[in-house]
Amino acid sequence: MSVRKNKELKNRILRHVKHNTYFLHDIFVYPQYKNVIQKTVQEKIKCCICYESSEHIKFINCKKGGIQKFATSCCADKPICITCRDKCRKSCPFCRSHKIYNIKKERYPNKKAPWKERMVKILLKNEKKKKLKSKYMKKYY
Repeated sequence: MSVRKNKELKNRILRHVKHNTYFLHDIFVYPQYKNVIQKTVQEKIKCCICYESSEHIKFINCKKGGIQKFATSCCADKPICITCRDKCRKSCPFCRSHKIYNIKKERYPNKKAPWKERMVKILLKNEKKKKLKSKYMKKYY
């Protein structure tokens, strides 16, 4: 085989097509276009009360009853800035059913303490009760 035939064989590839078994197709190398993709400038999110954009914007979530840092489907249309947050702390400007504070994440309880440690706590608690009871009895009787 000549050098030319080897190059042609390298440039072809076997490709499986739906009904026909195999076809020979040439490999096309497309030139890479740099800087073709233009970066879209994101619009700054504006507060829904004062219509001013700022960096410190949070979103009101009426379902959970508070504010959060990121926008979800239920609270994407209710952004609020720091100044408006301070003014409206006592009640939500949309539903008036909750206060505007950060939503606390649910924490899982710690592992159960060993039996001996639990019994020590119970004994100390009982001793405290006895002391309080004895003080009460001395005061009034």
